[in-house]
Amino acid sequence: CIRDSNNNNNNNNEYNFRCYANIAVGSYSRPCLINPKSKIIVHVPISKLNNIPLPLMNRFEKYILTTEQALISITKKRKWLSINQNNKDITVFDILKEGCQDMIQKLHQENLKNQLFYGLVENETI
Repeated sequence: CIRDSNNNNNNNNEYNFRCYANIAVGSYSRPCLINPKSKIIVHVPISKLNNIPLPLMNRFEKYILTTEQALISITKKRKWLSINQNNKDITVFDILKEGCQDMIQKLHQENLKNQLFYGLVENETI
């Protein structure tokens, strides 16, 4: 953080700071003004997790979030995406997931011996 010398209005004797962080996307990096209370999220595919240096990893809390978890969270927050069926709330995601799983089981696994959907990863491919 850098002290803001342009602001001479220090009535409460607190320093005014401007905080910068070097933000990088790929090989492009530049200092950006940020809020001092901001948080950082580092998104890394599980396949790349072993390549991250431990000192960097130790600076962050670590969570594993699947695509399914993210979609379930979104559909629970939006009531209009839910359907009440037999006194049970069913989300649109639940209906789509059940239909896709049925299609995968019948076409991909039973009829074509796992050769229909190249790159299918159970619980990750949408």
